[in-house]
Amino acid sequence: AFVVLLTACNTETAPVDEVEDPDPRSEDPDSWPKELTGNDADRPALVVAPRDYSWEEHGMLPVIVLLHGFGANSSVQDLIFQLQTRVDEGYIAILPEGTENPDSSQFWNGTEACCDFYGSGVDDVGYLMSLIDEAIEHFPVDEDRVLFTGHSNGGFMSHRLACEQADRIAGIASLAGSTFDKKAQCKPSQPVSMLQIHGDLDDSIPYGGSSGYPGAVELTERWAGYNGCGAAVDDPDRDYSDFTDGSETTVVHYRDCDGTTTELWSVIGSGHVPLFNDAWRDDLLTWLLDQRR
Repeated sequence: AFVVLLTACNTETAPVDEVEDPDPRSEDPDSWPKELTGNDADRPALVVAPRDYSWEEHGMLPVIVLLHGFGANSSVQDLIFQLQTRVDEGYIAILPEGTENPDSSQFWNGTEACCDFYGSGVDDVGYLMSLIDEAIEHFPVDEDRVLFTGHSNGGFMSHRLACEQADRIAGIASLAGSTFDKKAQCKPSQPVSMLQIHGDLDDSIPYGGSSGYPGAVELTERWAGYNGCGAAVDDPDRDYSDFTDGSETTVVHYRDCDGTTTELWSVIGSGHVPLFNDAWRDDLLTWLLDQRR
């Protein structure tokens, strides 16, 4: 009886004003980390968030991860995408670095074809998703709006993530990337929005595909199948390059996908690194921010 009585006497209810905020994340951007390490302290990733953030005004934010191409790095890649400079439009940008191979080239372990050429077997899926986990701990991340985009090897890696982490990713946008050679190698557990952007004169990752990976059209058709889409529809051409005359980019989207979007933007007359204008950056960002899991 004495023990019971003592326990009851020591049981206290904290005053309401002393109860901890259920969400420990600060709304002050100055307190947010500038780097994330995930499960690999040797590969810190730059993270950039809106400077004037308010829970009341902005709510939870989408996160966009930019994956660089083979031999490049995040800062060089962002010269094309310019995601860092646009975060005030309402998202968090993460710019990680791949592993450096014996030739001092950074890479992602996307598929057999690209680009772990020395067979390191590095678990980039695990690393990149650990960055998302860490971002969720510190930032007001909308977990239904996790997005990946990348160029070339970064596009391959984006496709692998969508294949293997479909339950956590809202959408991917691949510029001049591709996916696994065989359709059966990609088994997304649920639909994922997919945008493929590809120059038809690409001689590095050919538009029509090559040994080890499908071309842009076949790749998009596969995702239309994964996403349960209906028929393909041609949209009006778009002008995404100031270095070509007229509207050089053809757009195909699929109807009636399972709550997702599946599209192919073919940049006619462009190679592996198209010279895009701000209209392309605007439309790409709009596409990404429209996606939700």
